[in-house]
Amino acid sequence: MRISVTLSRIPYPLEKGDKLRAYHQIQNLIEAGHEVHVFCFHFEKPLPQTQQALEKAGGHWHWIPLSAWAIPWSAIQGLFSDLPWQVLLFHQRRAQKKFNYFIEQIKPDVLYSQMIRTSEYTKQFLSIPKTLDYMDALSLGLEKRIQKSPWITRWFWRDEWRRVQKYESVIAHYFDHLTIIAQKDAKAIALPQEKIIDIIPNGIDFNFYTNKTQPTSNPCVVFTGNMNYPPNIEAALRLGKKIMPLVWNRNPNAQLIIAGAEPNRSLTQQLTDPRITITGWMEDIREAYQKGSVFVAPMTMGSGMQNKILEALSMGLPVVCTDTAADAFEIQLKNELIVANDDAEIAHLIVEIFENPNAHSPQKAIEIIQSQFSWKKATEPLLSLLSS
Repeated sequence: MRISVTLSRIPYPLEKGDKLRAYHQIQNLIEAGHEVHVFCFHFEKPLPQTQQALEKAGGHWHWIPLSAWAIPWSAIQGLFSDLPWQVLLFHQRRAQKKFNYFIEQIKPDVLYSQMIRTSEYTKQFLSIPKTLDYMDALSLGLEKRIQKSPWITRWFWRDEWRRVQKYESVIAHYFDHLTIIAQKDAKAIALPQEKIIDIIPNGIDFNFYTNKTQPTSNPCVVFTGNMNYPPNIEAALRLGKKIMPLVWNRNPNAQLIIAGAEPNRSLTQQLTDPRITITGWMEDIREAYQKGSVFVAPMTMGSGMQNKILEALSMGLPVVCTDTAADAFEIQLKNELIVANDDAEIAHLIVEIFENPNAHSPQKAIEIIQSQFSWKKATEPLLSLLSS
């Protein structure tokens, strides 16, 4: 089967959730024997080593540039359109023409679009079966962001939330199949009555993320993710400014590692305690997990599945997280997470794990992940959909 995959980001390096999902899904489609053509719409030209790494992984890669000069025109269009701003930003006429040309030449059997940002490119091909992967419910994340935003930008996020909420429903009419990462996200989208949405979870490479912790001499809390993503920024600030001071009252030697690409300036400016390490981009994120005593994800915003939780558990760390971070997981794995929402309760649990680490072994969670969360298993239902 010849499959066309459209992406709004180049899926490498794997520092963001959508890149991770796209990269491993593409890998498994190729390994299943399909001819995969990947169309990456991008504002910044991919580095030669990025192109080489992806082309070496297999498949046929097509780079379609987007022009920053077109952004003002997208803004003007937005004044006379109900399309989400991020859809307008990523959909450009010249890129559409180039994509149309490729599709005419390649003649794919199916079109697979990741995220609503790419759906305008593929929706017009009425004679080709199409699948849209929402990935997560953007409207769900935006609704929470409105409440957290400064008043000066709140109007924009409220307007974008309204646009996205409507678009998530309307765009479903154009696609034969719809997928999403978790049940809680599926429930947040008001689908047309005749449409259903299939749950395609993320997976994890547990041959890479193996239980090889190397704790530091002092107990250590770890939090990972792209640190320019607002839900991660807020969670990191909450950890460093509200939760860790409560931990330090009982264990002043405790350390905090905040690991991940593109740390926002607010983190480096506000989290200045010497017991806090902000790593920035790491070639091997396992080094952060290996130093940890416990992984903490105090998320109050965001949607979708937190792959960082799967990674931490696979690396042998007990996980303390909020309901927001835990709700994407099915009950069997969710029961293995230590869920708390109050700062004082989270701090108490952290200290409890420091003092008695064997009481919260993640061994059962590791067994669940290894049996249910391989990327191959996660991609199997997608293969069935694309083939139907």
